[in-house]
Amino acid sequence: MSGILTYSEAAALMLIHRGLSSVKQLASALRISVEEASRIVSSLEAKGLVERVRGFLGREKLRLTRKGLDAIPVASEMLRKASEVATRAAEEAKSGVKPVVDEEILVALPALMFLGLVPAWVLGALLPLMAHTLDYGSEWEAGEDQDIDYDDVDSDFGDLDF
Repeated sequence: MSGILTYSEAAALMLIHRGLSSVKQLASALRISVEEASRIVSSLEAKGLVERVRGFLGREKLRLTRKGLDAIPVASEMLRKASEVATRAAEEAKSGVKPVVDEEILVALPALMFLGLVPAWVLGALLPLMAHTLDYGSEWEAGEDQDIDYDDVDSDFGDLDF
């Protein structure tokens, strides 16, 4: 495998392995733009892990290569460790401590939830940090206006247009 996988690439690899077969589906699952998902797929292609093939009616489909299948255990372990880091950070956030989390893990959080590696409350607890770190226009401030009912976090990401 040429180069090291990012968390976003590892998540995309796992999602393709689990049956997502289009850039649009990946974008939806990762909660990113189609353009960003396409960049991730292009990076995976350059590493020889994914290929774009023509499916039914000439539609582009994503498929893991043999090398991509061989990389699944590495991607799985990366995401398992990322979910542990995210869960610890969410526990810190719940207690009012500002957690420190790698930006790549924050970007991969929706995929971690989609893959069943973190529960919805983890994503909910880290939303303020994600908004600040990923420049969505919010500052992290522990306080009453940031309180989240962790038992009431919506875990439905909607349909993925399969």
